[in-house]
Amino acid sequence: MKYSDFTLVNVVINRPLHQKFAYKIDGIIGPECVGSRVEVNFSGSNSIGIITDINPEIKHPLSKLKKAKLLDKVSFISKDIQKVLEFGSAFYQYPLGQCYNVALPKLLRDGKSYAYESIPALELCGEPDNKTLSKIRSEEQLKLIDVLKNGAVKRKELRERGVSSQTENALVKKGIAKLTELETEQKKFTDTDLPILKETPPVPNIEQQNAIISISSTKEFGVFLLNGITGSGKTEVYLRVIEEVLKQGKAALVLVPEIALTPQTFNRFYRRFNVPVSSMHSALSDRERLDAYIDMASGKSGILIGTRTALFTPIPNLGLIIIDEEHDSSFKQNDTFRYHARSLGIIRAKQNNCPIVLGSATPSLETIFNVKKGLYKKLDLTIRAGGASLPVNH
Repeated sequence: MKYSDFTLVNVVINRPLHQKFAYKIDGIIGPECVGSRVEVNFSGSNSIGIITDINPEIKHPLSKLKKAKLLDKVSFISKDIQKVLEFGSAFYQYPLGQCYNVALPKLLRDGKSYAYESIPALELCGEPDNKTLSKIRSEEQLKLIDVLKNGAVKRKELRERGVSSQTENALVKKGIAKLTELETEQKKFTDTDLPILKETPPVPNIEQQNAIISISSTKEFGVFLLNGITGSGKTEVYLRVIEEVLKQGKAALVLVPEIALTPQTFNRFYRRFNVPVSSMHSALSDRERLDAYIDMASGKSGILIGTRTALFTPIPNLGLIIIDEEHDSSFKQNDTFRYHARSLGIIRAKQNNCPIVLGSATPSLETIFNVKKGLYKKLDLTIRAGGASLPVNH
């Protein structure tokens, strides 16, 4: 039943309660607000809730319903994330409102606006001449100049690539670089004329090539175990498959254990692709996490690299999920919403009808069991990439 001056909604709240609560919102809203945040009075205190139903059937008298304040005119939580959280809540027996609480960046949980602020960056003051470059003795400073030659770079990205603030400050003091702020009105990654690749990839060996073809030719949901010995070039397979996904105008989600988020990992992605790369991990500030969340939700970035909670980031046109080191225990959340990112990653891939790749040198028992049952396809990498030899047992 619809009303002319208000809308009835069901809301879930960050409380250990397996139920929804009815509220009234001023004005008429439609299904585009399912997943929107509201500010509500719950048990005498202000709380942030998530709308789960519009115009539900309710048994309470309307006069007893409190009003809710709508914070988002349109939900930024995509339908596939809503479905994943509903599944996770039922499967892991955890209240849906608390599942949403784990899935949202802290600033959004706190009711802050879904919007950018300034994005700190570093850029060159101009093309440095040979005389200036010849005076620089620091290898790190020369590398940073090289990175900045293509334009301003987020300071967050420089940190992830292993550039120290001392190196940045040294270039600023010399008048070679300056601090700036990036414009937040960036276009979508699909609206650029730049080629997808910055560098020419190495030629894959026969096993890598078979894996790349097998995954890239899958245009629907499927689970692949990329079972590769250490040094067999699993990352190169990921990069090549991501390239194919980006060519289709789709985005990729790469989940890795926190320990694997090294400058080498980030550098491989930043060096390979012209497409903007976003990241989510514990070294970021709350502001940087929200910026990455908006980058992905608005289609400005084409690749998201992150730890387990990155799984809940809205990504339109998601074409591929990769879970590297799928056996790693850090993909399992051990408090609050006790989910496994591998299991929910597979549910999300199914929602998006896209392939998911589980990479490991030592696959988990669950994954091996599912391969034996024929539910997952196993792709083996037994050769060291680049002709490196295997260690010898004495």
